[in-house]
Amino acid sequence: MKFKKLVSVTLATVLALGVVGCGGGSDEAASSAASDANVTQIEAENPWEATVKGDGSLDRVKEAGVIKAGLDDSYPPMGYHDAETDEIIGFDVDMANAIGEKLGVEFEFVPADWNAIIASLQTGKFDTIISGMNMWDSRVEEVNYVPYGVADQYILVLNENVEDGMDDIEYYKDKVIGTQLGSTAAKDLQAAGFVEGENLTLYKTFPEITVDLDNGRIDALAIDSFGSVELLESGKYTHVGDVPSSEGKQANQIGIALSKEDGDLQLAIQKAVDELLVDGTMKEISMKWIGMDITESLVPDAQARLDANAYGE
Repeated sequence: MKFKKLVSVTLATVLALGVVGCGGGSDEAASSAASDANVTQIEAENPWEATVKGDGSLDRVKEAGVIKAGLDDSYPPMGYHDAETDEIIGFDVDMANAIGEKLGVEFEFVPADWNAIIASLQTGKFDTIISGMNMWDSRVEEVNYVPYGVADQYILVLNENVEDGMDDIEYYKDKVIGTQLGSTAAKDLQAAGFVEGENLTLYKTFPEITVDLDNGRIDALAIDSFGSVELLESGKYTHVGDVPSSEGKQANQIGIALSKEDGDLQLAIQKAVDELLVDGTMKEISMKWIGMDITESLVPDAQARLDANAYGE
């Protein structure tokens, strides 16, 4: 990333000084100019990266002492309720807490309707989304991201129903696949020609899907590879194929989503995640919750950003 002062900032400062000279609204104009003068524009390489620094978003959460994170709290192993304590636990929770230690803040987890989670972020219900969210092209237009893992979309069936040909998506055109409403799998299946109400059933929460699969109301389910771990470990299901991606490689990355107006906060979280990637903490969290490292491919870019101090400091 490269940093440069906005030309409009200089103009705003000149105009503000002119107002001061005229004696009208001097305090308000001077304050606004001083604030604008701290804003730096970032020449981001990717459309999901922070483009502005100096917006005060990091100061906002540090003053509060809390970063609110929206999540789907029924999605193991990323975020779900412990059966004994009812505490929200998982990969995303451990990662967020590690980020919080670096930033000197606590994370507060806010359960949210997955299908409306971006709208909730944009209206200020929380500061981030930390919930294994894939970085679709359409989502990148609405929010910024800090990538922290890579995931494919798995197709699972009951062990007793495994047949030849299940590795081909066309096999399921006369079957019924279930997946979560608003998920990457839903988007990719619809792009592949699946139609809700015919060969595709969409669910508000993931536990509903396994109930219907177990009872024969659907033939297969589609889920992120990391979300499949607990199901596969149960011994009841088999991974028989993958849903083809309807977008590019970037869409298979998962990231922390932030408002496009919160550049300071994004840069601080990006640096924290990069440090956790490079020092192996992210790998440890991934192995603990998923049994495989979904972060390895992101380490070289993280090291490059750290070497370049690409955080506007």
